[in-house]
Amino acid sequence: NPAGLVVGPPLGVTIGWDGFQFRNPDAPPAAGAGRDTGGLVSLGTWPLGLSYGRFQTASLVTDAEGNLTAQALRTHQFGVTLVQSLGDYVVVGSTLKYIRGTATSEPVLAGSSGEALRDVLDQDGDSEGAFDLDLGLLADFGTLRAGFTLKNLLEPSFATSAGTATRLVRRARVGV
Repeated sequence: NPAGLVVGPPLGVTIGWDGFQFRNPDAPPAAGAGRDTGGLVSLGTWPLGLSYGRFQTASLVTDAEGNLTAQALRTHQFGVTLVQSLGDYVVVGSTLKYIRGTATSEPVLAGSSGEALRDVLDQDGDSEGAFDLDLGLLADFGTLRAGFTLKNLLEPSFATSAGTATRLVRRARVGV
């Protein structure tokens, strides 16, 4: 949540990495299999934050003709976060992001889901740039804190050489 910058120490650094695997990578290729990985480094002080992230997502889907296709999106994003207090308890924050993305797509020929996902992530493609925006709201009442975040507000898309496009979908989160 971009607004969460104000609840940390006066100067903060975040280093994070995550990875998710959907379905058994050793199983035969099937729609729904996927892999997401990402890393993020950020530095922040009130009211400004800077961040860099590298994210990869790959999935196996059935295309319009009924063929199993592997799709991937690799992005590098650079962000600037600004926060503003709205009274004593509420903070709003926004992160303006420049995203450099490479989308790839290919028919599935591999013997396992994991191989098909690796193959599409290893494929070269043309990269494109786009701007996007994340918004956050944080209400802090001492022992109770509630937040709301909208990510990928502009939903940028990145074209593959096959003529399809992969879009970063808008996501909302609420937390207490």
